[in-house]
Amino acid sequence: MTRKTVISDIEAHCNNYFNRNNDKSDPERNYPPEFLKLAKSILQFRKENKVSAVISESVTGFYQSTKGTAASGNPVTWQHVFSGELSPYKRLKSI
Repeated sequence: MTRKTVISDIEAHCNNYFNRNNDKSDPERNYPPEFLKLAKSILQFRKENKVSAVISESVTGFYQSTKGTAASGNPVTWQHVFSGELSPYKRLKSI
């Protein structure tokens, strides 16, 4: 996983390609510095929190870990963890 991949994932998630026509095929981008810092944080989070099928563990019935899972039992994703920071960059899908 690279920074470029993470930025591409964030752009798709937010429907924001940071160019005049919001065109994902247009290579020109104008990323705000705060967005690039957020992308770096998301990259670090994704490297440290790989998504897997294992959502909990137990050791001899005395220890149980649910770290990284939501109340639903599903893994917590970068979209969920960073939703507050991502919201200023989101665009309506109809735009």
